[in-house]
Amino acid sequence: MSPKRKFLKGWRSGAACAALTAIAGLLCLGDPWRSWFERLSYDLPFLFAPEGSFTNVIVVERDQKSYDELEQKYEQKWDRSLYVRLLDKLTADGAKLVVLDIFLDDPGTKETDDLLAGVIRTNGHVVLALNYQDFKGLGGGQPSFPLEQFRKSAKEMIGLSLVYFDPADRERELFTRATKFIQAFHG
Repeated sequence: MSPKRKFLKGWRSGAACAALTAIAGLLCLGDPWRSWFERLSYDLPFLFAPEGSFTNVIVVERDQKSYDELEQKYEQKWDRSLYVRLLDKLTADGAKLVVLDIFLDDPGTKETDDLLAGVIRTNGHVVLALNYQDFKGLGGGQPSFPLEQFRKSAKEMIGLSLVYFDPADRERELFTRATKFIQAFHG
């Protein structure tokens, strides 16, 4: 085969690949395809991941019983001394990792904030939540970090706390990120 023919053959296959890539990219811009690819991107890693289970994970959540027994109000932030007590208990029980999915981006009382920063530092394995505020219609946003004293106490271990729901209302992104974080921590 002549060099000219080889060049033309190679050029055609390269152009065909480029065209297919461009078409696939354009399909992803359309709403039905984009959401399908987005959901697939969260599900795909689990197809190739080894089977595993976490037997030593405990989730502590604020439910109606907690609100009632601890005399907390829905329209107010929880008393931070409750988090101090919880972290003291988790530390005493030997928790290897604590993820506080609460936003500590505004000051409480100085005494309680100092106590909370102290127990976060004592535990040594606390991950704090970072909030992200979307700017509607502008295509961007702004992060809201925990207060500096909490960030320093947590050794800057911060995680983004976002939940995106797909049409089936499955919490894909949060679960994927939490699973990866737990797997990385446990090795």
